[in-house]
Amino acid sequence: VLKVYPFPITMTSFQLAVGCLLILFMWITGLYRRPKINSSQ
Repeated sequence: VLKVYPFPITMTSFQLAVGCLLILFMWITGLYRRPKINSSQ
């Protein structure tokens, strides 16, 4: 993949942004419940 598209930081940032948008959409619409995180974890 790096020989075809030599910008790994760009792809990593894009994949992280898409993943964040997807999980935010799922939390807002109620498809998945938000995790409950407390200080003991």
